[in-house]
This record gives sequence, C-alpha cells and structure tokens, in this order.
Amino acid sequence: MTKIYNEPTVIEYKIKITNKCDEDQLNEYINRLPQHPCVLNPVRVVRENREMWLTYKVTTKGTTLQKYILNKPAQRHTGRLTSRISGLFHHKKRLNPIQIMMQLIDGYEFLLNNHMLTGQSNINPESIWIEPDDSGNMIAFIINTVESMTMGEYDSSNTAYWSPEMLSKYNHAAYYDTTPSIQSLSSKLKRYDTRPSTISAVYSLGLILYFIVARHEPFEGTRVNVYEKPFMNFIHDDRIKKYILIAIDSDVRERPTLQQFREFIDPRKKTINCVIL
Repeated sequence: MTKIYNEPTVIEYKIKITNKCDEDQLNEYINRLPQHPCVLNPVRVVRENREMWLTYKVTTKGTTLQKYILNKPAQRHTGRLTSRISGLFHHKKRLNPIQIMMQLIDGYEFLLNNHMLTGQSNINPESIWIEPDDSGNMIAFIINTVESMTMGEYDSSNTAYWSPEMLSKYNHAAYYDTTPSIQSLSSKLKRYDTRPSTISAVYSLGLILYFIVARHEPFEGTRVNVYEKPFMNFIHDDRIKKYILIAIDSDVRERPTLQQFREFIDPRKKTINCVIL
C-alpha cells in the first residue's frame, strides 16, 4: 500500500460537519485517531463562514469513487475480452474491483472493531477516496467522517447503500405494512441486532461492487423498499454477479460477514476473471 500523498501534489479535501461540535474537542479527538492503511483520517477541523469542515490530506491525482466512476467514459460491452482490452489500452489508471473490495473490507472492519462506524450512511461511493499507486493501479481509502461526533444517528440523504435491516429500522412503515411478505421480513429482521455490523457492511459493499462494475447507481432516488434489488443486466461478468448477489442477500442468516466475504472473493485462492476497469 503506498502513502496517500506525496509532496508537492498534496491538497486539502474538505467535508462539511452537519452536527454542532466543539472545535477544540474535535481536534483533540482527531489527533488521537488510530491509523490504518485503508482509512483516510481527517487532519484537523477548520471554521469558514460560520461553518465547520473536516480537512483531509490528499493528492490532485485522486478523487472520490463516486466521481471516478460517473465521470469515466462508458465502454461499449461488445464482449468481455473486448471490454477488458479496451479498458487497458484507453485508460492508464486501472481499477480492479476485487482488489478495491479487499481494501475496503479491511478498512471497514477496522472502523467497526474500533467503534468508529456508527451508521451505514458512511458506506457509499462518496465516502471512498481512490487514487493511483506508482504502478498506475487505483487503490481505495475509506474517508473517516468521524460519525460519532460530527453527524446524527443517521444521515438519511442517501439510503441507496443501506442493508434491509438498517433500512427497515429507519423506515418504520415497513414494520407495520399489512402485506404478508413485508410482515414476514419485518419479523425476521426484528430478531437481529440492527446496529452497524460486519453483516450489514457486506450488503453495502455488495452494492458498491455493483456500482464499480455496472458504472450505474444501484437504485434511483430514495430507496424505501427493503426487497428491492438492482438491475443485474448491467453486470457482464458472471463471477462478479455471483459475488454481488451473495453480498446483498436480504436474509441476514445467509449473508456472509466481512471476514467470510473476504475469504470468498480472495484472488489469491482462485483465478478471478473479473474486468479490470
């Protein structure tokens, strides 16, 4: 893993704080944050125009995963091999979706184990920073937004990447719907802890993998249907499609943990014919 930045290309990336926080207390907390090679911690808090911002040290070569995927020219899917060759010849920066997943799994597991991830709203492409290493391969870093101090219980601005159990907890209508299928799912979900877990994180990562490969948001608009699954016709790699479907299983008893998902997709254990974007 290379360093996140190198002089003199270092710049500041800012994220607005949505909660009222004590600036000195937050800066002191940031200075004590544990480090991880796949996590991008803020370096300080700044106040501008009566608003507070978290600042991060990044490089001009990087961007968020959201911008990278949506701003990247679409490839014509005339065939898997053609798509792979086209990607390699037309883009010096290569993004291997499985390698990105492995890095994100390590980072989110670290955040969960250290109680630094308080809600699934932080697991989405806008909270992932990517940039090329010295070989031109894109590597991923989770942007640590220090949720426990800077945000409320849930950031409901983007529910597209939430797991069914987290979405059901937020969308209380799902608990009281008279439709038998909804009632069945609700009673099933109530038996499980709806706090952030490695199982709920896997669901979000499955949708992020979908976003990387499909180059398309998994859902349009605000998502309220816990049963809804993304349109899989955008995925042209059968093995990647299998990984996604396993990760987004709505039954938490069948969905793997982060550790199990890492072992399942580990490229060192098998040959993976995934597309390098």
